[in-house]
Amino acid sequence: MEITDLTEAQTANTAVEGTVNRIVLKLQAGADEDCRDIRVVLKCINSRKPLSESPGEPSPANVVDFNEAPIFVRRSQRRATADVAGSVVLPVGWALREDVSNDVSQGVASSLAPLLGAGQSLLMPLEIFCPLDRQPGEARTTFRSTSYEVLILYKKLHPGGNAGAGDEVTVVRNGCIDWITPFSARFFPQPSGPRKAFPGGILHASNLVSGGSATSSGELVAANNEIVRIRCVLETNGLGTNVAAKVKSVSDGNEVLYSSSSSNIIMHQPRLGTKLSLSYSVTLQKHAAASGNMAPLGTVSVDWTPASLALHTDLDSTDASALNGNLVHGPLALEKMVPLTFQGPLCRIMDAPFSVKLSQRPSLPKVCSPFCIKYRVTNNTAKSQSLKLAMNSDADETAPQFLASGKMKEHLELAPFEERTLNFTLMSMLAGEILRPAMTLTSDRYQTWVVNETPTKSRYLFVMP
Repeated sequence: MEITDLTEAQTANTAVEGTVNRIVLKLQAGADEDCRDIRVVLKCINSRKPLSESPGEPSPANVVDFNEAPIFVRRSQRRATADVAGSVVLPVGWALREDVSNDVSQGVASSLAPLLGAGQSLLMPLEIFCPLDRQPGEARTTFRSTSYEVLILYKKLHPGGNAGAGDEVTVVRNGCIDWITPFSARFFPQPSGPRKAFPGGILHASNLVSGGSATSSGELVAANNEIVRIRCVLETNGLGTNVAAKVKSVSDGNEVLYSSSSSNIIMHQPRLGTKLSLSYSVTLQKHAAASGNMAPLGTVSVDWTPASLALHTDLDSTDASALNGNLVHGPLALEKMVPLTFQGPLCRIMDAPFSVKLSQRPSLPKVCSPFCIKYRVTNNTAKSQSLKLAMNSDADETAPQFLASGKMKEHLELAPFEERTLNFTLMSMLAGEILRPAMTLTSDRYQTWVVNETPTKSRYLFVMP
């Protein structure tokens, strides 16, 4: 008897977490043998491997926790979810196979077929379920791997021989599966806290006037009650040259960010490498943060469905009754899919001693026409504060782009909770996209930046002719 794996060529020995995956084996009897009383025994070992490790045999020393271990399953008539050992919840309509051994002991064989005549073939599905990995997206350092062994036991007879006679034969087929998530996600937060033009005097190393640059700090920092905008890029992972799954909808909390039913079909019928870019905002609050005032920049939930693969092999003369007419393999669609959740990067939430708001009138200035910009600075503390102001022009003094009036350098004294408005009048000498002068405002008490427009791009404005 010859055993052929019809699935590995399309999936490259990978499978998708969060659903049942089907491996289809083709059993071909020899031309001079009848195979009677065909039985199956399965063995499997699950392990974790570093992401940097190439696919191969799993390490026995790095065993997967049972709560997360992939499990061989079969179709069940039960309509309620099954609970295995009080920890692993199986999908609706599926149950644990009884012919599986997870150690060196021999499992209980299950019957596959009473007879496979000489030269005939049949399909045998192996279905295995793997719950979604508990390791959060970007923090993942390992992946799960399953090595399995299929033992086919049967009685070998010459064609037309005595059914009661025959020799016991065992054929072994080994395989290995590396598990992948349906999608990967990357988060790109917009500048916040010390990375913005108005850091508000946040007491963080990246915001010190004499310290390092805010962009050089790896930690994300934001002021309490600050609204941070985040761009999330979803990309479907691949099973060989095929996509693993399709997006149905994406939500951030109770807000739907994307729905395939109301949008185009780009992510409903994706190709390998297709990316979906989404944008959302989060209001960060210290009272809702965990210990250490750290909070994730939102949580994105993806409602998805697997992209099953069709069997392309010529099966006209093959017994495919075990598939019940459903000639697909790879990841299978379930009645109820568990959403895939991605947590945004962690951000430290800190109190800002000051708050600053910028306004400009008119919003679209004209050449050689004066316009006004205002900085409204508020002292959020119960202490008197001293601030140092400087308006710097990066332009050539001999050929200025702007004429500016107002106090270019000044020391300010703010009483507790006082609000002060700083006014500047500008006039552009050129039309188009112009870089206006940069304003800096520092705190004498904290030696931190309250306003630091120098490294930002927010100073560009468009001047009409």
